[in-house]
Amino acid sequence: FDLRTMPAEEYPLIPAMETDASIEVDLASFLRTIRQTEFAAASYESNNILSGVFVRLSPEAIEMVATDGSRLARRVEAVSNTQVEEAVTAIIPARTLQEFMKLASIQNEDERARIALKKGQVFLATPRILAVSRLLDGQYPRYEQLIPQQNRIAASANKQALIASLERTAVMANERTNIVRMNLDPGRMVLAADTPDVGNSKDIVPIRYDGEPLNIAFNYKFVLEALKVIESDDVRMETNGALAPTVFRADGENSYLCLVMPVQVK
Repeated sequence: FDLRTMPAEEYPLIPAMETDASIEVDLASFLRTIRQTEFAAASYESNNILSGVFVRLSPEAIEMVATDGSRLARRVEAVSNTQVEEAVTAIIPARTLQEFMKLASIQNEDERARIALKKGQVFLATPRILAVSRLLDGQYPRYEQLIPQQNRIAASANKQALIASLERTAVMANERTNIVRMNLDPGRMVLAADTPDVGNSKDIVPIRYDGEPLNIAFNYKFVLEALKVIESDDVRMETNGALAPTVFRADGENSYLCLVMPVQVK
């Protein structure tokens, strides 16, 4: 074979990873943090600020947040080995994190990962992988204001049972709106969907709930994606009303949450 190549000297130099402002974390924990947040980032414009994942590195923890305007995912992971003296923030393209997750997921998850920020770039490293990417420039939304401090309505259910019920019901959801209604009554949740001129579906799943009846509706795809990354047998649903932001989280855990905005139906 005779291959035409370019001079190696013309290949862009790979920047050296700085360790002055970096955090080291268990690889498994970092991959979990990515997996539980990146799906909520916007996918319609690669340069839109919402197509990135907001990251805050502090001496005690790494926090990652993603939102597309209709939902929000947030996780805080404690860290023990850090060279960050004060909190620093950045917006990493979700695509970068997705690619790093694919590469690193085939490694031994007992390894460590290091995250560093330098001059508009992010460095993601394991003992065998180094990924370098530019950061997104802009002001990330004040997501803390979107997360309710208290919710007066709460229900818990087995995660797998709720996922299975939602998937069955969604078969008849309108392909344009993806709406599934959830009707909560003491001890049970009735899920329903319909498509005009096609048909409707209804399913019942047992829940732990003793409040007043509540009728609430969601884009079922948003709820499913949130449920599937929650790592627990039971999930908790919290809200303040039929049109209020609704939080899904592992029952008994506060380090992760996914907020989904309900939709109004007639």
